[in-house]
Amino acid sequence: MRRNAFTAIAIEKHEKKKRLRFNRPPVSPKERFFRFVDKTQGEEGCWLWTGNKNTVGGSLFAIRPGVGITPRRFSWWIENGSLTIGKAIFSVCGDRDCVNPRHLRVGKRSSHGAPGLTTKILMEGGVS
Repeated sequence: MRRNAFTAIAIEKHEKKKRLRFNRPPVSPKERFFRFVDKTQGEEGCWLWTGNKNTVGGSLFAIRPGVGITPRRFSWWIENGSLTIGKAIFSVCGDRDCVNPRHLRVGKRSSHGAPGLTTKILMEGGVS
């Protein structure tokens, strides 16, 4: 195949882009997560998720390609470690976008899938 000057320049640009993209130092999921968190309300205030949201307002954070988790669950995991399967994360502050671990509690989902935390659990700040 005969290459002209234009093709050679295009191939060179493509190779340079590829080198730049793959030679970047890897960014940890935790660092990427906090790029999408607005902490302007301070440590005790709500930390708002500014990342992508779906049409019904739910959001998903990609830990790595093809593996997603809700931002609340990831925030809880960073602060407290793993969760039991079947448990859900709820915010005590009532803000749907809040991912501040101080505002999050673990609870059970009711049979129809809606949050099922009782007032007692919220007042005690405990885990059911």
